[in-house]
Amino acid sequence: MKNSSKINFVGDYEPEENACVELINGRIVDVINAKYFDENVKLIIKGSRIEAMPGVEGQPVDIKADFVIDLKGKTVMPGLFNTHCHTTQAMPTFLPDIKDVKILSRDGIIEPTVSVTYDTSYKIKGHPAFDDSSLTLLTEFRNRVHDDIVEEFWIPEFKAGARNYHGKLSNGKMNMFGFLPMKKMFENFATYCTFGTRNLKLLFENGARMTTSNDGGVPPCTVAMMQHEINLFDLFLNQDSCRNIFSGVDAVRMATINGAACLGLEDDFGTVETGKVADLVILDGDPFEDHSVVGSRVAALFKDGRLMINNCDLQVLAAGAMEGVG
Repeated sequence: MKNSSKINFVGDYEPEENACVELINGRIVDVINAKYFDENVKLIIKGSRIEAMPGVEGQPVDIKADFVIDLKGKTVMPGLFNTHCHTTQAMPTFLPDIKDVKILSRDGIIEPTVSVTYDTSYKIKGHPAFDDSSLTLLTEFRNRVHDDIVEEFWIPEFKAGARNYHGKLSNGKMNMFGFLPMKKMFENFATYCTFGTRNLKLLFENGARMTTSNDGGVPPCTVAMMQHEINLFDLFLNQDSCRNIFSGVDAVRMATINGAACLGLEDDFGTVETGKVADLVILDGDPFEDHSVVGSRVAALFKDGRLMINNCDLQVLAAGAMEGVG
């Protein structure tokens, strides 16, 4: 997970607002059908939206591009959504018991925020959950990854605090400011990992649509940590169950179309389709085969059709200049 490389933000993006920009040589994710579009499919961006996808049946093939960007065979996903909110506290990880799984699985989209469990569920001596297998698995996972998470996602001034938070709770020191007792609160939080993970499995196995969602206000969590949230889905749904029921396909859909639909924005976001907003994530790796690719550090990022981050030296060339590029 650790990656401290500099992010290269694009200063001057040459194409003007109404220019046609063609993206070629990309592996474009088909979110709905859980596959890639044909390798010959291209993207035409005009303004903030996808104007056309030449190579897809019924799409125009004669649109003249002003600029061309070779994506170098990298993966193209629609923009990702982090949908955590506090409209209610009735998230599945908070509920002691779910009485009607079928109703919850059928109606609406659920944002379980499994990272709340990572941030707040700790072993407490004498607590009924102390020897719970899910809490033991989480404790081992947290001890392995916590330092790398803090190093990657926190600014230098706050890193020591995020590490101390974990260290004190791991050692049973649960006083705020050193003197305000917080043990009762964390005794309640411990059940998020017991009841919460069981509810998560029940809902997932019954077909509930879920989103990626993490709480940016609880150390060491930040809103950027979607990959962390997805890794926790893998921890509780695959490793804790000793089964592979959560896949890269699930991760892709949760972070894209499910998140967009949860916010009522699926007509404009969530898939790579003609007419939708050209928010595009360019990645290394195959998210269908490796769920951890979703939410990983981007190779490049398009926002509203404009190249905003370029970590892989993409070249924006005038269309005529591509004729001489081998």
